[in-house]
This record gives sequence, structure tokens and C-alpha cells, in this order.
Amino acid sequence: MEDLLDGDVDHPWVLCGGWDGPTPRTEIEQRRRYIRDLWSAIERTAAEGWDYETALGRLSIDSSFSYVKDWEPYRENGRDWVAEDHEGRMFPAFWRAHHEDGANAIAAALDGSSIEDSKGMLDEIRRNPGNRYIFSEYALNVLGYRLLGEGRAEEAIAVLRINVEKFPESWNAHDSLAEAYMTRGDREAAVRHYRESIARNPENENGREMLRRLGAL
Repeated sequence: MEDLLDGDVDHPWVLCGGWDGPTPRTEIEQRRRYIRDLWSAIERTAAEGWDYETALGRLSIDSSFSYVKDWEPYRENGRDWVAEDHEGRMFPAFWRAHHEDGANAIAAALDGSSIEDSKGMLDEIRRNPGNRYIFSEYALNVLGYRLLGEGRAEEAIAVLRINVEKFPESWNAHDSLAEAYMTRGDREAAVRHYRESIARNPENENGREMLRRLGAL
């Protein structure tokens, strides 16, 4: 694409795989400018330790990429469409590229180590100084269940507690932590988190069934 746009031949139209027909060269050049600018902006915010929400708010279409409004898709589909693509697809993808995955870092810290040996590293990752890591509820949940399946209940609980801390309103995060506590035999903690889960999702029938098994419903 760089050779095509910067080469000697001036192609007025470009055919891109996955796009609906030929695209005007000017639109491709506009998209390239946006991609370069967004990449550089996120690279700068990552170096300065901005958190995700602050960066997303300051690097919105309106505040930092107003020239996007001249795009044909913007004129055709309106601001909502372009903003949704920026906030829901492009920004998160570029943000992930500039930050380490928290679940992977935790898995590496626990690899071959006990929870006692890994506690300092886990606390460092959890505190996330300089917003070095990004956390995915799904990835943390998968890691927690993997550890649980390996018979490492203490490590699973540590991971799933971080998940609840990062995503406190997630009924599923509480449900998973409750299961880990139940596996370890900690009835009180299991009941507490199953109740937290049901409070966030009254349709969580698994949580209700577990509470019945625990004699708490």
C-alpha cells in the first residue's frame, strides 16, 4: 500500500481486498493519515502512562481527528458510524498493540511458581503502575479456570480475585470466583460471591443452584 500511494504512478482508484469495490485514492490516503496519527497518539499516551478511559476521551474523533469528518463514509453514514468504528475497533486494537496483556503476565508469573513465590509479582501486575497492562475479563476468567482444572485452587482464586477487582460489576466474574472458593472448601466466601453474582444477574440459575447445594438458599 505504501508503494502504491507513494509511487510514481497516480492511480485514482484502489482495489482493496475485503472492501466493496474500488475505493478512491484520496480516501485511502485519508485513512492512512488517520492510522498513522492514531498509532503515534496512542504510542505517546502509553509512554506517558495514561489509562484507557482518559486516552480514549482525549483522542476522540471530534477532539483529535476532526479531519475524518471530510471522509466520504463520514458524510454518508454520519458521525455515529465513524465514532463507533474508532472507539469500538481501531482504538482498542491499537491500544492492545502498545500494552502488555495482564492475563499473560500473570500466567508467566505463576508458571512453575507457587502463589507465595509469585505474590510480589502478582501485586505489581494488579496495581498496574504506569498502566502498563491491559486486562480482559474473558482472558482472566479463562486463566482462572485453567489453574482450577490443574488443581491449583489457590492460584486460581488469586487470578479470579483480580478479575473481580478489575470488573466488579461482572456477575460472571463473581460466579467464577465463587466456584473457585467452593472448590477449595471455603463455604463463606463462595456464598458471598454467588450472592454478589445473583445480585448483578437475577437470572443466574447456576448461582442459585450452587447456593442451594451450599445450604444458603
